[in-house]
Amino acid sequence: MRVSLLVSMKRAQGYTLEEVNTVAFPHLDMDQILAALTYYGKHQKQIEAELEEEHRLFEELRAKSDQPARSALKKRLQELQSA
Repeated sequence: MRVSLLVSMKRAQGYTLEEVNTVAFPHLDMDQILAALTYYGKHQKQIEAELEEEHRLFEELRAKSDQPARSALKKRLQELQSA
């Protein structure tokens, strides 16, 4: 399990520890989840840097992949509206 994934799910989804356990990581016990959060507390700078880099890459890829689709959808919408 990636600690950064657990942290981002807890933060983004607002999950409680119990929800993180039952919804996202049912294969882990609560002690393992607490150990991951303890690890995060001790390595917060490093993990936050990883999360920021992942977010930057996600946004970069999304911008590249969405552009043609948005253009095509926008064009199709304009065609339908003017018909």
